Amino acid sequence: MLTRRRLRLLGHILRMDECRLPRKLLVCASPQGRRSVGGQRMRWNDLVLRDLRNCNLDGVWRILAEDRNEWRNQIWAATQEVNFKKEEQEKYRKDEQKRRRKARQTTSEFALHCSFDGCAFTAVNHAGLVNHQRQKHGQSLTSQCHYCHQTFRQQGLHNHEHFCCQRTSTPPI
Repeated sequence: MLTRRRLRLLGHILRMDECRLPRKLLVCASPQGRRSVGGQRMRWNDLVLRDLRNCNLDGVWRILAEDRNEWRNQIWAATQEVNFKKEEQEKYRKDEQKRRRKARQTTSEFALHCSFDGCAFTAVNHAGLVNHQRQKHGQSLTSQCHYCHQTFRQQGLHNHEHFCCQRTSTPPI
């Protein structure tokens, strides 16, 4: 919609008398020098040039814009085509992501299955399985430290044992 409106305004400005200020600004030379490094906000001329390029109107737009009805028809058709292509690309991208995700889960030799009866969940990694069991089955998966016999969740046990091993010199029981 924004592209359509920008291009309609561009045609309107092009059809103005040459002495009018918007028309003078449209055809004036671009500013000299370089823009500073970083992500600048785009100028209106930059946006219009991008829109014309996307709609394949960049070579003939001045001729088409002289006739108001033809210009509007061309803008409408071109933006419809651009929108359709973008929707198709987005659909393809999402389908491809879904296909890859499904392929990873089904063909992974490291796939982990939930051990609860009736649960068909398959995780790609151990963290996913632990997270699933904690959220869906309410299991906290607690374990005891081999050194001090304190009870920890699975996530904190490894770090605690590493710390506890350095603190005590007795071997695990």
